[in-house]
Amino acid sequence: MKLIRIIIGALGGVVFSALLGGAVFGLSTYTIGKPTFGWALMIAMAGSLYCSLGGLALGLVIGATGLQPFHGMLLGAALSVMFVIYLVLAGAQSYSASATAIFTVAFISVGALTGFLTAMVTSTTMRWITSKRSVS
Repeated sequence: MKLIRIIIGALGGVVFSALLGGAVFGLSTYTIGKPTFGWALMIAMAGSLYCSLGGLALGLVIGATGLQPFHGMLLGAALSVMFVIYLVLAGAQSYSASATAIFTVAFISVGALTGFLTAMVTSTTMRWITSKRSVS
């Protein structure tokens, strides 16, 4: 049963973080001017791939520990803060301080939402599987 919960958590973390993180990365290209559609799409796909790795780690922890949605949200926000610190230390900067602040808040919000949704899907799916087993 715990293995199923870990797999569901990992899949949920990858899917939610890839979708939400890719959206933020893609939208960030519009703050530096008017990119062509191809660049925004390419950056969004690269961001999705990059964020899915963090989502995998987040989902594995949520699945292994069985966190509730509120605690998953806190863990996702903490992971996102570490991600933002990494980006700043790696030298990723925007052209303006306001854009940097907006996307910092966006990344932390995306992490919190990813943690919340992953924990919600994991706990709901496990309750559904348990109820189906008890009926059979």
